[in-house]
Amino acid sequence: MTSPLATITRSAAFSALAFALPMAVAGQAAPPSVAVQRAWYGGLRSPGRLALDTHGVLYITDPARGEVVARSADGRLLERHGDIGRPLSIAVDIAGRILVGDSRNGSVTAYDSAWQAQFQLGIGLGEFALPADISVEPVSGRIYVADSARGEVRAYDAAGTFQLAFDGAGSADGPLLFPTGVHALEGAGQIVVIDQQNRKVRFFADDGTQLYSFGDHGDLPGEIYAPQGVWVDGGGRLYLADSRLGRVSIFDVASGSYLGSAGTFGTRPGQLRLPMDLVMDAHQRLFVTSADNGRLEIFGIDGAADPDRFVPAHAGVATDVSAVPPLLTSIITVPGYRPESIEATTVEVDGVPPLALTVGDHDGDHVADLQAVFDLTQVTAAQDDGRPILLFQGTLADGLEFQAFGRIPGLMFFDGFESGDVSAWSAATGRIASPGTLGRGIP
Repeated sequence: MTSPLATITRSAAFSALAFALPMAVAGQAAPPSVAVQRAWYGGLRSPGRLALDTHGVLYITDPARGEVVARSADGRLLERHGDIGRPLSIAVDIAGRILVGDSRNGSVTAYDSAWQAQFQLGIGLGEFALPADISVEPVSGRIYVADSARGEVRAYDAAGTFQLAFDGAGSADGPLLFPTGVHALEGAGQIVVIDQQNRKVRFFADDGTQLYSFGDHGDLPGEIYAPQGVWVDGGGRLYLADSRLGRVSIFDVASGSYLGSAGTFGTRPGQLRLPMDLVMDAHQRLFVTSADNGRLEIFGIDGAADPDRFVPAHAGVATDVSAVPPLLTSIITVPGYRPESIEATTVEVDGVPPLALTVGDHDGDHVADLQAVFDLTQVTAAQDDGRPILLFQGTLADGLEFQAFGRIPGLMFFDGFESGDVSAWSAATGRIASPGTLGRGIP
């Protein structure tokens, strides 16, 4: 059993790629058209679960880093938040609070937008053995948590008070065996549960009674092998991430009829390795975590628009205070782009243009990069609030913009934390949110 844990090229050759779909059948949902839009890096190591808020902000758990990453609807990296244990599952409730399932201590905690803990579900620590997935019914605010290790789904009211648990025992399919996904259908009084070991998509009423199920075990189109996350769109189509097969299978939610797929196994654009979860936003974009590829894949459904304007990049930083003037040197890489694709006249750090730009292998990794040299005095003068976080940005040849975050070496204290011990920083406020582990820097 693969543990439920886990940066991608924008390619013109794949951006219009559509996957073959079955013909439409009267009385069932129409097969969707699927196109590869892009991949999103964001410094992810092993992305797990996903959640969207009402503003289109996408929250991504990265259990391997112990972080939650927030991405704006246009592709900006908004925040990396650590110091919250081992975040596995995530959802946003009807009050806008962020629910995070911690696989380390078996809890689900509700946080406000400033990442202040508001309450925990049930008894708190130890309420769950493995909170693998969370779903919030958007009308009632009822919260459902799939506890994989205990083989059950637990339900709570919007304030976190326990209401009931169900495990499918006594139904035709028998008890749930390692449920990995849960999705509450809006206003329908039904909950979709992914039963991984039984290879079934099972539907329950809100009192825990099983209604129906579908699913055949195998690796052929329309079959299920190692299902994980699930999503249902407004057109009656159910999207299922199959972690072993590296694809998203699409079914008619009412009949279970196979409608098509998105993604194939692999590392190329539009391909998936260990897809763990998926959500669809208001633009009809399907976001899929690819844990073993360390990235987020984005598919357009039915001709969906692509509003992304920002691409996450990496920026290493070094300083030379003995030079005249003192210098700050950064090596900038944009995953999926050659350094020549960066428009030289647009590169800046916090509004300061570089003194020099050169393309080459400056870090010895046999991959071309862009080295930018800045006047350190000008850069530090631009840091009028004293924060050690730098924002590098510029425009790419295709019109998108890149963003990378770095840290000025030697600025050791900010808001009471050592800058070498900081992981959570908000692009919206420019302030460090909590202590954590920065590692090699914020990409």
